[in-house]
Amino acid sequence: MKFIPKKSNYYLLITIFLFAFACKSKEVTKTNENKEITMETKLVTEKTYNQDSTYLLVLEYSKNIEVVKNFKFKVIDISTKETVLDSSFIGTKLTWHTNTELIGYLHVGIVKEDDDSVLNNNSTKENKDSSYKIIKIKN
Repeated sequence: MKFIPKKSNYYLLITIFLFAFACKSKEVTKTNENKEITMETKLVTEKTYNQDSTYLLVLEYSKNIEVVKNFKFKVIDISTKETVLDSSFIGTKLTWHTNTELIGYLHVGIVKEDDDSVLNNNSTKENKDSSYKIIKIKN
């Protein structure tokens, strides 16, 4: 085996030393930040008159990604400026049906049926009536 001079031993040792410390990565410290994901909800107020403009429907609900909404509503008599009906409704939509009735559409999710009449569009009148609710305004 051939003898390596002392000077080259130092160069080899310094190179190995530098290589070992150059490859060392910095230590990363984790910060304990609470990352919360919040959904932004916006309170919406809608005002609509009935067909003959005798009543005003004031709807308040949160606008978000959910299909089912909690509607808080008031029906105001225009001539007397009095609140005739003050209530709430949980569903997908609430609008005027007639001059003295509101129609609220209920949320119909996935329902297991014993027969396949729903798939064939042969559903009965009872099934169709269960998808909405009529709210009568009392005078």
